[in-house]
Amino acid sequence: MANKKISELTAKTSPAGTEELVVNDSGTSKKMTQADLLKGLDNSAATGMAITIDASNDVTIAGGVYLGGNVGIGTTSPSQKLHVQGGNALVESVYDASGLTDTKIYFTSRQSGDWRNSYVGTYGNDMVFGTGGTGTDHTNATERMRIDSSGNTRPSADNFCDNGTSAFRWDDIYATNSTIQTSDRNEKQDIAELSDAAEQRVAVACKGLMRKFRWKDAVEEKGDDARIHFGIIAQDLQAAFEAEGLDAGRYAMFISSTWWEAVRIIPAVEAVEEVLDEDGNVLAEAIAAVEEHTVTDTFYAPEEAPENATERTRMGVRYSELFAFIVGATDTINSVTEPADDSVPQDATARLEAIFTERVGRTFNSYETSEPGALILRGGEFSRTTYAALWAKCGPSGTNVLGPGNGSTTFNVPDYRGLVIRGTDAGAGRDPDAASRSSMFPGTASGDLAGSVQGDIYEKHNHPMDIVKGDGGHGWPHFQTTDRAHASHAHAGGYSGGNETRMKNVGENFFIYY
Repeated sequence: MANKKISELTAKTSPAGTEELVVNDSGTSKKMTQADLLKGLDNSAATGMAITIDASNDVTIAGGVYLGGNVGIGTTSPSQKLHVQGGNALVESVYDASGLTDTKIYFTSRQSGDWRNSYVGTYGNDMVFGTGGTGTDHTNATERMRIDSSGNTRPSADNFCDNGTSAFRWDDIYATNSTIQTSDRNEKQDIAELSDAAEQRVAVACKGLMRKFRWKDAVEEKGDDARIHFGIIAQDLQAAFEAEGLDAGRYAMFISSTWWEAVRIIPAVEAVEEVLDEDGNVLAEAIAAVEEHTVTDTFYAPEEAPENATERTRMGVRYSELFAFIVGATDTINSVTEPADDSVPQDATARLEAIFTERVGRTFNSYETSEPGALILRGGEFSRTTYAALWAKCGPSGTNVLGPGNGSTTFNVPDYRGLVIRGTDAGAGRDPDAASRSSMFPGTASGDLAGSVQGDIYEKHNHPMDIVKGDGGHGWPHFQTTDRAHASHAHAGGYSGGNETRMKNVGENFFIYY
């Protein structure tokens, strides 16, 4: 039966039956039967609406609406489940109790029997995005991000989520200014100076661990054109902390992230043709062929990962905190000279050992009463085991400037209190008594060697004076200087001046690295 125009319907000549619809055609009442509706209606008038139901019961509405296996708006041949072509689509929201609009379009999927849902929508003038919904509710996703009315992209709540993950990183970020980190005193606690000796030694080591490198994936893609980068190797940073008995994971400058990956096989699907009944109705939709392939699922907690999942770890560095850490130990860094020998090992632990072994035994002055990695030179007694490197380098088998301590398990550092440092003469002739310099401790360095000492002494000199005999009218002898040959006066037995003969000076404390 062909589609009918309204003008072709049968005129109504009797009361409407239970399966008739009365329509008006230019003042004439006509009836539309159930058969007329099912077989389709057609209106050729330009201003009318045409509805066509084909043999497969797919519905086409004039103006470009198609309702069938796929739904088309603006097209009568939709290629997807929902195909909108041309013009704009409008999803109108309603006002909630607070007067703001809240409209969402939800998307659901099913994996291994579990439902997942997410959404995109609006709230007021903001565009909102939500994920993480589960179960059959299909509308319980949580807002994660929004773009506000000013165009700012932000998380749904303060300090809520990350931008990227250890497994899925952004490549480059182009920005006019650098990132801003919160540094408000009101949000911090346990504020302290970088005074821990072990931490300062790590900071010193980090300065010597900077390297240049190229990314492997960049070399694979670009070959020799891959560019050179500079920075620290995270594993070296971790080893630097471990060398001092510290856990790098306790420090936010060091990042180590672990996740799990599981490869899932998606089986092949054979093509299936559409199945129709004798009236042309679709009994089973066509299925497109799909080749077997794999997908990789990512899990961020071990309890979520399947047994066959592969564990992955990637390390990283927060450079702003690393550089602050190094700057915080500037005084210590300036007192250390890294070995210049190219044979120094390149792995972090060996380099640390080389750097700190090289500085052991060096002395330096400071206004402080304690310094990281150093002992104050006030004659104190210390363990030969705890400070084995210092004992080995500056004890009897080394420079021999340390005292014997208890003779077996301890030693003494020199006592520099109240002393002025004097360079060894080394043949310059400025210290005429260099050979007779004494040792600070029995059996330690003496003569013209570093660590030897001298007591105070006046340089020999004379004051010319003549003695004139006579009583001068007083009946007792008197003395007269050569420049006062004709004068006489009494000499008192007192003295004037300070408690010592000294040069101008400033007081500081002295230390020795261990």
